[in-house]
Amino acid sequence: MQQLNLQKRITGALILFLIIFGFSITGICQVNNSGTISRNTLYADFASKDVYYSINFDHIFRRGNKLSYSYRAGVSILKDAYSFPIGIQCFTGLKSSHAEFSLTLIPYVDHSAKSMNSLDNTDKFLYVEPGVGYRYQAPGGGLFFKAIFTPIILLDPASNDFWKMDTKLFAGGNISIGYTFPKR
Repeated sequence: MQQLNLQKRITGALILFLIIFGFSITGICQVNNSGTISRNTLYADFASKDVYYSINFDHIFRRGNKLSYSYRAGVSILKDAYSFPIGIQCFTGLKSSHAEFSLTLIPYVDHSAKSMNSLDNTDKFLYVEPGVGYRYQAPGGGLFFKAIFTPIILLDPASNDFWKMDTKLFAGGNISIGYTFPKR
């Protein structure tokens, strides 16, 4: 039954993303001649470890000749768990292809944990993901894609002492696809 609920949640999130993406697809082929820069992106991120997917919003808050900066905020809901990825990215260039460097923090709460010493049946984690990779984002808007390699640092605090962390290190990666909305 819980597996069915997980499938319904994932399917619902994917359908919502595809509807938004589908209604916006007509703008992909439009050329932006005004020289303005599209700053807002909605995308799905697929990861190799634990937080397998998230729906994210990315906003470029500083555009420079050599480096640009953006932040991201997202949400992921899985079976009995949820997470809220937040991060900051730095990427190169003014055209469509960019090298990207990022730092993402992912607070993760799992409600299926069984705690013996507490009435709280949640387990909390923090994923820290510094990353390096490739980002495709045209200045005028349209298709957004990125592929990131990231070491995943898992911080698992004890339920009775937040500052006593069990730390694990994994190799991982993320692939993202979405749509950058043209500036109007």
